[in-house]
Amino acid sequence: MTDDYAMEAPKEEDAEAISHLRGVVGGNVAYYRGYTSPEYYRWKYFSSPIHRSCVRIARENDVLTGIVGATFKRITVGGRTLPCAELGDLLTHPEHRGKKICTRLVLEVLEQLRREGAQFSYGTPNENSYPVVAKLGFEDLFYLRPLVKVLNIKNWWKKKYEGRALVRLGAPVNKVLTRVVFRNARVALPSDVVLSKVPSFDERVNDLWKSTSGSHQVAFSRDQAYLNWRYVEAPREYVIHAATIQEKLIGYIVTHIHKRMDGLVYAYIADLVARDCDLTLMRALASKSVDYCGTEGVDLLYAWVVDGSVLCKALRKASFKPTRRKLYFVVRPETLEAGDLARMRNPDNWYFAMGDTDGI
Repeated sequence: MTDDYAMEAPKEEDAEAISHLRGVVGGNVAYYRGYTSPEYYRWKYFSSPIHRSCVRIARENDVLTGIVGATFKRITVGGRTLPCAELGDLLTHPEHRGKKICTRLVLEVLEQLRREGAQFSYGTPNENSYPVVAKLGFEDLFYLRPLVKVLNIKNWWKKKYEGRALVRLGAPVNKVLTRVVFRNARVALPSDVVLSKVPSFDERVNDLWKSTSGSHQVAFSRDQAYLNWRYVEAPREYVIHAATIQEKLIGYIVTHIHKRMDGLVYAYIADLVARDCDLTLMRALASKSVDYCGTEGVDLLYAWVVDGSVLCKALRKASFKPTRRKLYFVVRPETLEAGDLARMRNPDNWYFAMGDTDGI
């Protein structure tokens, strides 16, 4: 019975057990301990510059049996900045499923979010957690579309089509696909535009986002403090490339590289912003990320986008290809005004990047 389980807020020292539970649920404790390490959970749940996270865990006999967490974000909707929260880590120990532990934890987290002022919560649930949130007042706003660019076709084929005739077609087909289908579509920029790798975000990013955010009806805030917390202080490696003109920041791209359990090296475009939503500059930044990934032995480069958005258009022009998969994007309103929810229901109003979720 669920009443046998103690529900409580975690302490920082619980990060070790949370990381272990993630590995148990994922089926590979060693792998997940590296990617979702105790340090990762300490950073994620105990160091946010916006607001303390809302997290609940379940225990039985000192064994962690479940967790649900939510991290606060700021979002601009129709020119107003609102507090909201991303729901994530809906995890239940495999030996304790079927007891509604996750449902009870979600309800407790949602109630805490409401008390602490989140106007809505959102998430990108997988197939396992979607049925839980669908029953608790979350609505599907739209689907996110994964885009992919294959950089090392030979490695990808070996993993995906091992032993099939397709692999044996060999180098000639690889070259055709690389040059034609997944080519790095370079663009010419003015001579005074400089693209360079930078270690962190400085105060110039505040001016960039202020001048750019007005182009979007709905967008998560990207100020200096948040971006450095998200991409510099995180215990994962993110690489930032900036575009400047005479020292003025006009754009940036954030890339994350990760070796997966299947042995392939994946990279993800976590964020991409350009002044005035300049498609040419966005394509140039994407090309810079592709070049960097090529030097780091990346096999596939991914992004999540809203279909038809400016980011989607820029990446499609940079030879990223859509996949068949679609990802849920769900929202549960709390005190959100009807007009704001109506704006959010229209995918054309959004500026959304993969780093707006905790997926990477």
